[in-house]
Amino acid sequence: MVEQNQVVDNMPLDYEGVFSVTELHKAITDWLEENKYSKKEIKHHESVTAEGKNISFRLECKHKVNDYMDRVIILKANLSKIKSTTVERSGKKVSLQTGVVDIKFHGFIYTDLEQRWELKPSYAIIRDILDRYVYGSFTGGPKGAIAKDVTSLHKRIDSFLQLYRY
Repeated sequence: MVEQNQVVDNMPLDYEGVFSVTELHKAITDWLEENKYSKKEIKHHESVTAEGKNISFRLECKHKVNDYMDRVIILKANLSKIKSTTVERSGKKVSLQTGVVDIKFHGFIYTDLEQRWELKPSYAIIRDILDRYVYGSFTGGPKGAIAKDVTSLHKRIDSFLQLYRY
């Protein structure tokens, strides 16, 4: 069984105002490609209500560190009350959307991907001792890296959304 160590839990990003849904998705994808993460869309749901369109999606983004470990970012996004609007930028009319963006970021380290340490209970105990006392610095580096990656993605998306305010 894959062991999940949660490093970042529910880092929120809230925004209300003008933005482009397609450009937001492109900004997320661009960051993931720059940092060599593979993207898997776990959930995608769209609905239309009287208040506007609601979109929710969940992405699982993985970066393979080595055969033993993956860094994983789970991004849960809820875009609500989305309505189309026209904004004038640099003398040109641009079609954008207004609405509420709520994104939660989670960062994990997945270890023992091939389950070779879980075959016998004695192996699991040995692995736990090795992880805790011998390889602590080995697993500490990726924990810091996933926290840095989640923070970097959070800042990139926040900066992207703040550009639409002006």
